[in-house]
Amino acid sequence: LFLAGDAHAESVQIFFLLLGLLCFERGRERSGFLALGAAVMSKYLALPVLLMCLTRKNLRHAWWAALPLAAFLPFLDAGGGIFAGLVAFGGGHHYNGLLAEALWPLLGRGTPLALIAILALMLAAIFLSVHDRMRSAWLSLGCVVLCLPTVHPWYLAPVAVFLPLFPSRAWL
Repeated sequence: LFLAGDAHAESVQIFFLLLGLLCFERGRERSGFLALGAAVMSKYLALPVLLMCLTRKNLRHAWWAALPLAAFLPFLDAGGGIFAGLVAFGGGHHYNGLLAEALWPLLGRGTPLALIAILALMLAAIFLSVHDRMRSAWLSLGCVVLCLPTVHPWYLAPVAVFLPLFPSRAWL
């Protein structure tokens, strides 16, 4: 209901996310990067999954992920304003975010930078220690949710699609 009834972009993101991972599973690296690039364009939160799919062997195909950036071409006159909502939403607002709610009383306006640093460390740990693409995608999406300053119920949908593969009482 959250996704379809309210037209949240997570449904588009999930489609391209799963399509990209399926392409990688089938050895179609270019198509995988293209689909994951489209997932990132629909919702930036898919970016860590794209990063988790990079290997030495497929790095030469990674530029395919940039092709969906062409969707920005009609909006080039906005300049950096394209990201103004993301910056304002991520930097000045917080609601229901697990780590953000714990850190905000301690760090105040420094909380968003601390969350970025924590997320970067967690993603680096996953990238270096988890060598299963599906599991690293699931874990990285979970880390993103944990580090978001604002968490709405529909933000959990990309994590939830992996629950049949990786059952977890905590995420349920």
